[in-house]
Amino acid sequence: MRTSPVIKFTTFLKQKHQIIIDEKIINDYLKPKEKVEPYFKADPYSLEIIKIVSDFFNVSSDDLIGKSRKKVLSVPRQIAIYFIEKNCWISMELIGKIFSDRDHSTVTASIKKVKGFIETDKNYAEKIKILEDKIK
Repeated sequence: MRTSPVIKFTTFLKQKHQIIIDEKIINDYLKPKEKVEPYFKADPYSLEIIKIVSDFFNVSSDDLIGKSRKKVLSVPRQIAIYFIEKNCWISMELIGKIFSDRDHSTVTASIKKVKGFIETDKNYAEKIKILEDKIK
């Protein structure tokens, strides 16, 4: 019996299953013209998180996942990355692909930045808490 070609189970991480989407296997099954949509098929909840964050900050979802480095977009993007990593079972590499083919190290840096601001900035932490309530 053949196991799923898309999802591989790995070890327990913080008492949850960590599911890693194997990008190479996904790409083998996708049409070449599709760009971002396949990644949302891998975890549709990531699209919902992007919509919630973009609505909260009054920016478009396309701008949020786009390449712009403007602060008005980069802060909400970092927050969206933080929530996707926290709530979805997809790899850092795949999160980077969702956000205009960013490197996994950029994803990791975004998550660390958000965690740092949560600890040091009460206003920022309140926004995160509001978003967390909307997302769950």
